[in-house]
Amino acid sequence: MQKYSTVHKNLKLTAIFATIAIFIFVACSDNTTKPEPANNFQSTEFCKYVSEGKFELTEGVGKIINDFLKEIAPELDDTVKMEKLRNWLNKMECVSDAEILCVSCVKTNPPHSELIATFSTQDGPITLGLCIFMGEPLILANWHDQE
Repeated sequence: MQKYSTVHKNLKLTAIFATIAIFIFVACSDNTTKPEPANNFQSTEFCKYVSEGKFELTEGVGKIINDFLKEIAPELDDTVKMEKLRNWLNKMECVSDAEILCVSCVKTNPPHSELIATFSTQDGPITLGLCIFMGEPLILANWHDQE
């Protein structure tokens, strides 16, 4: 009778450990997916302005970018801030590529950073440089042709 009780206890412990191991495996498995744009409506609105060529600084594409820049935490490193902008732009359906050219490389007050982005417009792709003031908040200061 004693032997049966020991075997029974060992089986219970094995079942408990197996259950715990399965739970840990499932809980720790990689369920990451590619992040979606912060806001699908924002992406649609952004791309509508891009297709129409509305690259003004205070409305259209410029306003949406500046609204996004206001949301970036000021305590982050300048490189991280620019990476957030680049990643956000690259999530937009109408941006085929966005790359950081330099971070705080124009020594003004506040310093400027440069990013280059290729947009899909009604008239075909257009590549523009974005000059970003690195103050608090970041500001899209101007656009310039990159051709």
